Amino acid sequence: MATYENPYAVAKPLDPMFTVGRELRTVQAQIAIGSESANNDVIILAKGISPTARVARIMLPTGSAALTGCTVDIGLYKMQKNISAEETTDLATEYVAVDEDCLVDGQSFATAMNNVDIVGANIASFDRTADLATLAQAKEFPADGYAIGAKLVAKGSVNGNIELDILIEQA
Repeated sequence: MATYENPYAVAKPLDPMFTVGRELRTVQAQIAIGSESANNDVIILAKGISPTARVARIMLPTGSAALTGCTVDIGLYKMQKNISAEETTDLATEYVAVDEDCLVDGQSFATAMNNVDIVGANIASFDRTADLATLAQAKEFPADGYAIGAKLVAKGSVNGNIELDILIEQA
């Protein structure tokens, strides 16, 4: 009989997440797709996340609807002030893509129902042990932290909601 180590612990032996465990935060989010939604719309799912955090899972809860024709990218965004907008309007802050598909790339929600966890979907080189700064290949980090956003790559003709549970390991 052979004994094997957890491959994540071998890759990152100093990270307690892969040996004794760490606490995970869960962000419940919804991608609401209505008749006014369009391709390239971005829905912010979570914000204020440290560059040293890691997205452990993006889960589809039981009972999620299969929205045929809808495809999304999930990635990282940073907040910046919109200089042309009045400070009192909702447009005073805007989100700019850092890497819009570093967590999920082109996920169809008709086929997503076959999976429980979609983090790293359609990304061949995805590293489950990497923190957000590493995934974004960033040299500068946003002062307010990263935002996780879903971009509607193809809305299709669907209307409905996609429920997500995003599990984040905060370092």
